[in-house]
Amino acid sequence: MRSGVGVDPFGATHKRGVSSACPRMRKIYQAIYGNSELAGLVCGVGVDAYNERRDEFGQPYEELYYSRAVGGDVAARVNWSELNSVDFERIWTTNYANPAIEEQEAQDAFDQAVDCLVDEGIFDNWFCP
Repeated sequence: MRSGVGVDPFGATHKRGVSSACPRMRKIYQAIYGNSELAGLVCGVGVDAYNERRDEFGQPYEELYYSRAVGGDVAARVNWSELNSVDFERIWTTNYANPAIEEQEAQDAFDQAVDCLVDEGIFDNWFCP
């Protein structure tokens, strides 16, 4: 049996988009693991991010975008008071990423590479090697 925390990192309106899920996921982990009482009660925390979508008939449905987890052994090594300096992409385990997200991330990486070749990224906030 899997136990976890049921949270909607997108917020009630679901209009913030996928990119807003990551900061909210980080704060969820911080709220649990940054509290010594709570951190001592769990051995791992999993967070699922859903987004509201519409089917071809205009009916809303919830679609899973991410399922990520941070184990207690990893969480014990994190400085939870310095959340902005934690590299979550390296410490959390992504159990599921919606294929649409992976396609978008690949497209974004391609767009960044092209932009860096064309104008060295001077008009964007991207890092160009």
